[in-house]
Amino acid sequence: MGRDRAERVAYEVVLACPDESDEAAAALAEPSPADSVLARGTAESWEWAESDPVWRAALLGYRGCIQERGWTFDDAWTPYSPVLAEAADSESGIRAALDQVDCLQSTGAAQTFVDVVAAYQVAFLGENEAALAAEDAEWEERLTLARRVIGEHGGE
Repeated sequence: MGRDRAERVAYEVVLACPDESDEAAAALAEPSPADSVLARGTAESWEWAESDPVWRAALLGYRGCIQERGWTFDDAWTPYSPVLAEAADSESGIRAALDQVDCLQSTGAAQTFVDVVAAYQVAFLGENEAALAAEDAEWEERLTLARRVIGEHGGE
């Protein structure tokens, strides 16, 4: 059973069991993603990468390749995917997906984005190593409590 699922099941069991303390329920309450160092790092590294000049240049190359193949973009929706007049699973949608993959590979945009995101993540990890280790330890404690509660009181 995965970490999130075990915690969710244990939380429900704690709430349903009169023998368990409110403290256990509070310890298993789902934390806000805004409180997570890991979630913040993931979001920030993607945001930073999207505004990085190296990525922006690669995106221009990718978009040029897509446009050369006759596709257009609706930047209000996304700067990455071409506009489809038909459903994504139509012949046209499949052709667009294949063109996207080809353009991402041939322009190097896919690898560039991964490299840029990784660079920001490495920097974030270095700056937040202690906080990430503490968050991981907290998750392990929560998971241990979740397993104990499920073991003592049942669950799915």
